Amino acid sequence: MTTEKYFPLLWERRERAQFPAAPSFLPWDIVEPHREAAMMNHDQTLERLAERGGLSPVEFYMVARGLRWGIHAAPVDTKQALEFIDQLLTARHQSQGSSKSS
Repeated sequence: MTTEKYFPLLWERRERAQFPAAPSFLPWDIVEPHREAAMMNHDQTLERLAERGGLSPVEFYMVARGLRWGIHAAPVDTKQALEFIDQLLTARHQSQGSSKSS
């Protein structure tokens, strides 16, 4: 039995109150493919970012889209970033369901 690894989403108190149903963590396998972009944007490994509280939903969106933090203005707000995250989680869930039925 394997224990799934998770990556924390970092929330400001005000934003957390606005989106109480939003996830606090992402499955590590959703974040792992973006390791290089996270290092480029934050000059830290995913493990170090996780130790320090993770990434905000908008920061994760930027990393996942390969957008450089500081060069590009954040192209989305938290709500839009959460919609993107939801799409990733839904696709992951669907692919896991189809692989179990194969």
